[in-house]
Amino acid sequence: MVIPQTLVTSDATEVEEFRAKLRGNMVVKPLAKHIVKDGNKVRAVFTSRISPASSIDLTLLASSPAIFQEEIERAFDIRTVVLEDKVFSMSIQQIGSKAGDVDYRYGPAGELVFKKHELPADLSWKCVELVKGFGLRFSAMDFILAKDGTYYFLESNPCGAWLFVQRGCGYEISKVIAEVLSC
Repeated sequence: MVIPQTLVTSDATEVEEFRAKLRGNMVVKPLAKHIVKDGNKVRAVFTSRISPASSIDLTLLASSPAIFQEEIERAFDIRTVVLEDKVFSMSIQQIGSKAGDVDYRYGPAGELVFKKHELPADLSWKCVELVKGFGLRFSAMDFILAKDGTYYFLESNPCGAWLFVQRGCGYEISKVIAEVLSC
């Protein structure tokens, strides 16, 4: 699988060196879901874009490692759900004020377009093999389809969300989960 240039670190110097090597924007995302309390509000930390000209404060990085990646110019995002040898994929296109964002998980309702998506056969097979290789029967995987047609693998989450894929595309994922669990 093709993977964007990636750095996982808690070292600010490594981040600056990585940033200097990249020609364009990079994104940063927490290693784990981060929740921050802001007064009476609870906020989640999502993937954020960092342009070459942006100043960034890395003082807290030592206490909370993060993932830094080159930003891929996307046609759209893809969520793929693997259940044993079955693969369900959905494209996620951001529209309206969300167009061009780096994280589809937040924003105004109605600004995401979900469509069934078929991965190339070899990539679909690699997804199944990756999940099996970890000794798992299920995983939710994220990809970006770049504007040049390249599929970039971002992550595989053995506890990832799948219900929105079922609802967005009419897949019967819950039925397949029940069949797998009944065996």
